[in-house]
Amino acid sequence: MRGIVVRIPTDKETGECRGFLFVRGEDGVDRFVHRSGLQQTTKSFEQIKVQDRVEFTPLDDALKGPRAIELRIVVT
Repeated sequence: MRGIVVRIPTDKETGECRGFLFVRGEDGVDRFVHRSGLQQTTKSFEQIKVQDRVEFTPLDDALKGPRAIELRIVVT
């Protein structure tokens, strides 16, 4: 599925990324992505920005909610 990065939470004290982000898929659903869900063939986690276009595999977990795995940045 394709989508875009919509939010990258940061630590309030240090301003550093907290190690996860949220993407919005073509279906309009926001999904949680942990840094371990990033494919190694793409940018490093620290280089990802809001509005980056991405491809991912959706994973709907009844306990944890919608998630995305195998995230990769789409180069335009």
